[in-house]
Amino acid sequence: MTKKYSSIELLRFFSALGVVFYHYKITFVQDWSIISFDSLVEKLPFFDYLNVIYNYGFYGVQIFFVISGFVFAHVYIAKDNLVNAKEFFINRFARLYPLHFASIVLLILFYFLDPEFIRYYFNSAKNTYIDLYHFFLNIFFIQAWGFERGWSFVAPSWSISVEIAVYIAFFLLLRYFRLYKINLTLVIITLLFISHKTQSLDFKYNEYILLFFMGVAVYQLSKTTKPIIFLIFCIFFLYMSFYGRNFKILLFCPSLLMLMVIIDNYIKNLKIKNLFTVLGNTTYALYLLHYPYMLLFLWIESKYIFFKNFYIGYLFFIFFFLSLILLSIISFYIFEKPLNKKIRLKFL
Repeated sequence: MTKKYSSIELLRFFSALGVVFYHYKITFVQDWSIISFDSLVEKLPFFDYLNVIYNYGFYGVQIFFVISGFVFAHVYIAKDNLVNAKEFFINRFARLYPLHFASIVLLILFYFLDPEFIRYYFNSAKNTYIDLYHFFLNIFFIQAWGFERGWSFVAPSWSISVEIAVYIAFFLLLRYFRLYKINLTLVIITLLFISHKTQSLDFKYNEYILLFFMGVAVYQLSKTTKPIIFLIFCIFFLYMSFYGRNFKILLFCPSLLMLMVIIDNYIKNLKIKNLFTVLGNTTYALYLLHYPYMLLFLWIESKYIFFKNFYIGYLFFIFFFLSLILLSIISFYIFEKPLNKKIRLKFL
């Protein structure tokens, strides 16, 4: 049985939560024009304590990619036998597609419920689309492959679309990762880094792809170096990510992942491990469902005057996050996990 890194599950959960915090600010505040955006943002609940998460929670997406690289390396590179294409892609489809499709259906139902409201949030002026063309892009999970005109349907799913492209590249390289080990990974990271920094053959999502392969390298490093050497690398990268004027996300994400790998060795309590696993299981639903959930409250605000400015209320803030986490837990255990199992049993 493949080892589960419960500490990484916790990191995944907080990364998703960070993205939701950031979108809480952006989605609920962006349409105001009476006072400045910055002044309005400061009215958000617990802003004095959570302003860093409100402002930089979007970095959770970068952390997702480095975690994905680590997990894929752990599951597939260390596996005794090379996984075949059918098993690899059916597993990905079973895990990702059911909730993705359900979230698209939710927005389509929303459109039929109140077309005017949806057209206000999805239009070319805002570079957001809910039309037949982008429907097909989303159905085939290629809504961030360069064919799109802008954000569409469940906007945060762009990162999953990019991840799928990386999964394909990872599978094609898997045989060589097993043969050449970390040497090949370092070559790929070097080429992607040069491309990213020199903007030669650079493209929109280069940074995220680079972080995925950094996650692969972190896993390989954790298995080929002594714990003390791994710890030194972790401390060095973490320190360097904050050294100088600019924050360096390409160092911070791998170092944070390395720290969680180290911490995992000290988590012995089974109840704590299970709790972290449950929280980690909510991540995908948290990430996909928070956007239509936010639109629901904006729709209620548009219909009822007493709900005006609902998102600056502390009680609503607490209700929103607790209910979203509960909804995500229900989604995983009632919808995602059963469908995942059925798809695998049918096609594998």
